[in-house]
Amino acid sequence: MNLTVLIEVMKEQIAKPTRAVVNSESAFVMDKLNSRGEYELAKAYWNWVCSSGRDTAIFGEEVMELQKQLRAIDKQSTMPAWGTYGT
Repeated sequence: MNLTVLIEVMKEQIAKPTRAVVNSESAFVMDKLNSRGEYELAKAYWNWVCSSGRDTAIFGEEVMELQKQLRAIDKQSTMPAWGTYGT
């Protein structure tokens, strides 16, 4: 797996976050990896993000630190009032 591409895409997302209520920043990282043809890396990354072991640095410490930054961006997003009606 090309971790250089993963790190590059994560840094791009951190520099210019999408901040969508319906998706995490990690989902946009996975989408960008797929767009670049890095299908196996995207799959492995998304499996890691969604797993209970996501606090394990399987891609290394740099990726782990970038993932923490992506989560911090996600925590800044809040559901708008219209998004909670009828739930």
